[in-house]
Amino acid sequence: MEKIIVFIILLILVVIYITLKLCKLDIHPDINSFFINLISGMVVVSLTIWGIDSLIRKRKDKKIKDINREKTYFITLSLNLLMYGILRKFNLISEQNGGKNHDFANAYEEFKKTANVEAILKVIHKKSISFDKQDFKFLKSFYKEISDRIGSIRKQIEDIKPYPKPEIIKKLSDITYLCIQGDVTIKIGTIIADTADTHKSSDFEAKFIKILQEHIYKDNFGTGIRDIFNKIISVRDSAFKNELYCDIY
Repeated sequence: MEKIIVFIILLILVVIYITLKLCKLDIHPDINSFFINLISGMVVVSLTIWGIDSLIRKRKDKKIKDINREKTYFITLSLNLLMYGILRKFNLISEQNGGKNHDFANAYEEFKKTANVEAILKVIHKKSISFDKQDFKFLKSFYKEISDRIGSIRKQIEDIKPYPKPEIIKKLSDITYLCIQGDVTIKIGTIIADTADTHKSSDFEAKFIKILQEHIYKDNFGTGIRDIFNKIISVRDSAFKNELYCDIY
């Protein structure tokens, strides 16, 4: 706040001095010297305040980071374990490989790989149009596991001092919403599958339902899952850097 006040005063003085010069008004040498010295003094004051404020801010940030360090470690671990769980669900990582680091950081590295994301999407798309209720059960558990773990992680992040970043909480809310949206889509798919079972004699209706189902899952799964994964990675990166806090001052 002090910096803003000093800057405004300095700006006003500069504007006044430049205006007088542009208007080519006769300025008494003493007044001219006064303005120059005053502006120079204000610049020095501004730099001094900026330097002191930056120093105080750095010390305060270090103190906050120290307070949150242990919490962010466990939040990072929880997110790594979430990624490990997803990869294990799709058989994309072994127990030995995923847990070879004490903090499951290897699972995080594997989770970021485009090849693994594409493999997951391929499996999900295949299961989403299979008309197999066991596949729907698998997809339902996929969303539930993510939603449950994100709920637990959110509680951990809400305990960050002095306040968690609003954008981090927003990303967690978005993940939960996308999981709910995916679950609803699965329920719709289950209804469509049940309808297909009762109309097996009609090739036309079966084909229509198949097209409808593919359309629903194409629109909801691909984009939604990529968004979920990107947000999980983003929150994990912030946790690893100990940048989950928001200091209002």
